[in-house]
Amino acid sequence: MLRFLNSTPARVVTALLVLQGTLLYSSIREEVIPDSLPLADVPRDLGKWQFAQEGVVEQEVRDVLQADDLLSRSYQNGAVPASLFVAAFRSQRTGKAPHSPKNCLPGSGWEWVDSRTMPVDVGLAEPITVNRYIVARGEDRSVQHVPVTREEEGIGVCAGAYLGGKNPAMIMMNAGFLLSANALATVCMHPGIPVLMLIGHSGGIGEENPGHATVGMLTEPILQGLHVVYEKVGRLEEIRPAIKDSQMLARSSRRPVAILLNKEALR
Repeated sequence: MLRFLNSTPARVVTALLVLQGTLLYSSIREEVIPDSLPLADVPRDLGKWQFAQEGVVEQEVRDVLQADDLLSRSYQNGAVPASLFVAAFRSQRTGKAPHSPKNCLPGSGWEWVDSRTMPVDVGLAEPITVNRYIVARGEDRSVQHVPVTREEEGIGVCAGAYLGGKNPAMIMMNAGFLLSANALATVCMHPGIPVLMLIGHSGGIGEENPGHATVGMLTEPILQGLHVVYEKVGRLEEIRPAIKDSQMLARSSRRPVAILLNKEALR
């Protein structure tokens, strides 16, 4: 054994191992991270997309992502809204890594519906290419239901949801709408916060309860007095397109919009 270690082949192998180790460790150097501007300096207007509002990233989300910089904004292109979220990582050598929705969401039961790239005009010479990724879980398209005890409380919840970058909608009966008129005027209409209201319209033709009849008689005049645009829906198959069109109008006008649902639509 000692004779082999003292042989020429053993010395050559040893020399090669030492040289390999030297080259390996000499190639390891401190990472050079270039200077970059904060994401807050991203222009507020990007081509045809106009700035709508700043979003809020909750501390729990920040703790999970551990990103060096975050940006959450809402933009508007005519009647079309869009949310922009960017998590920037200056380095990935320290265990930080971006959380792709293609990896995280399927683990929570969501399945992809559409995954492709698409061009977006941001005011540059050429459109940029972004990833379009739509997920669903059954019939759920990431809709969150928040129960409240009073209708005016729901108006406040919807206002906060909008300021957080969501598209809020509130479901209530017309008696509750009458109770929430003050909150609607002061919390949403004055600052320009859009809320879609789906209002069950009791008190119409065929109503047997005299109290409901009075409420039904006052509903449309109050909507008109508040200058709230509304649409009356009488059939189930009309609800989905009415919601889509009304949500678009609410976002573009930055005002509350209502849909009145009669008994036939609510069956």
